[in-house]
Formats: sequence, C-alpha cells, structure tokens
Amino acid sequence: MKCKSTQDNYMQWTRSTGLPYTVDAVPGIDDTKILWIGPKRLKKVLFYCHGGGYMISALAAQMNFYRYVQLELEKRGVQVGVAMITYKLLPEHQFPTQLRQARDALDFLVRAGVHPRNIMLAGESAGANLVIQTLSHILHRLPSVQPLILPTDQIFRGALLISPWVSMTADSKSPWSLLHARYKYDILASRIIRLLSREAVRDIPETDIMFLDPVEAPKTWFDGLNDVVDRVLITYGEFEGFAPGIRLLCEKYLKPYHEDVMTLQQKDGVHGDPILKFIRKQEDLGNMVPLIVDWVAELFMN
Repeated sequence: MKCKSTQDNYMQWTRSTGLPYTVDAVPGIDDTKILWIGPKRLKKVLFYCHGGGYMISALAAQMNFYRYVQLELEKRGVQVGVAMITYKLLPEHQFPTQLRQARDALDFLVRAGVHPRNIMLAGESAGANLVIQTLSHILHRLPSVQPLILPTDQIFRGALLISPWVSMTADSKSPWSLLHARYKYDILASRIIRLLSREAVRDIPETDIMFLDPVEAPKTWFDGLNDVVDRVLITYGEFEGFAPGIRLLCEKYLKPYHEDVMTLQQKDGVHGDPILKFIRKQEDLGNMVPLIVDWVAELFMN
C-alpha cells in the first residue's frame, strides 16, 4: 500500500492541531509545494527539508519538532515562518529531482520578497543532505538543474543540519561486518542503510556523485561557502552510524572553508535524536533540543 504524501500528512496534522492549512504551489515541472507550519510569515523564514531516506514522507513528529522551535522562538520575541517543502521520493524519482525542487522552492521565496539573509536552511537526515546539495549547487551548479541566483551581497542566514546523511556511496558497498559494527547501537539497521544507500546512488554518474554525497567530493569542494551561508550548526549522536562520515564532512570539508561551523555531539545519542524525542513523545527533551533552539534564536536575533 502506498504511504500517504507529505501534503496528506500535513493536512491531517493541521486538523489535529487546529493550525491553518496554508499551501503555496511552486512553479515548475515537479508539483512542489510549500507547506507552512504555523502562521505564514515572510520576514524571517526557516526553510525545512524533511528526512526519511528520500523514501518516506514527512511525519507529524517532524512537524511537531519545528512547531516547538517556532513557539520557543516566539517566547523570545522572534517571529519565524516555517516553510516545509514537499519533494518526490525514491525509487520512482531519482537524484537530482529533489535538488531541483528545493532550488525551485527557494527561488519562489526569494521572488516573493524574502531576503536570503532572513532564510535559515534546515533539515535532518536526508533533509539535511538536501540542504547540503543546495549549497553545493550554488557553489558549483549541477548542469541539469537551473542555477539558484541570489541577490547581490545576499547570503543565507544559516544552515541547521541534524544528523546529515552522508557516506551513502561507501555504505552502499561497505563490508557487512563493518556496516553492522557501525550501526550496532543506532536506531537505523545496517540492512536498511545498505538498501537506502544503494537506491540513493543508483545510476548517478561519477561526475555528479559529489552533489549527493559530499564526502566523495574534492577536498576544496566547499571553498567559498562563507559567501553562501553565514553560520552552520551540525548535530549528531554519539552512537550514530553516520557519525564518522559527519565528522569527516565537518573537519575535512566544511571547517577549513567556513569560519563559523559548530558541531554538537549528543552524548549517548542516536540518529536524528532531537526529532526522535518527538516521535517517542518524550517529556524530557534532553540537552540537544534546547541548544538547537538557542542557536536558532541567536541566529535570527542578530
């Protein structure tokens, strides 16, 4: 049975929460939508790409997390609109479909009058990967996708990457023993990672793979990132299977070319730990969720 779409789940979520059902149709060939979590606001925007291995629609728990962040910001006098995009899923829709949709949605917001300086890019897992794809596309431009041209002297306010999905190339062919050992304590099963990774990289030309999997790129791939986004926060779990790849991304690829990349490791944490708190409906949100809220608040208040 086919799973519900992100827009279907969003409709159900708005009904259950009593929040407005606000949808913007993005021009283009992919039927992309922007779904507003809470009130639609264009002065300051958190641009959200959901996770799910590019195979699962956004769930209520993910929307609850970003609604929580929005409400916490409001307590500090920061009014932010949360714009969640829909994108097509694997296996029917391969890379670079999702990148094209993210590009089109951002272009739509900029044309609607939102200054990039007032846009924070955010995502977890595959959604964080999509944010990285977007940054890579601005720096290098994938020929099969239209460029995202930002106004002169305008860069994005920030990028929040929660457990970004990287190293899918290696995970698609890594020996089972190594894969099992790395995911032993994570919530993600090694066999699922192998399946998702192989599907994600299937039929992608070697010349394009670095857009999807940044740790396959040349070391200088993110040279110039300072001129694209102002600040970057990356979080991951101590026991997360993605952790080695995330650390490699940060230390080798990002920090040498950007002066404000912050990395936070959740002690005893697993993949997507901040979102997992909302999936499990835990009252104790731990220490990572408040740290994320503090960082986002400071970002928009400066």
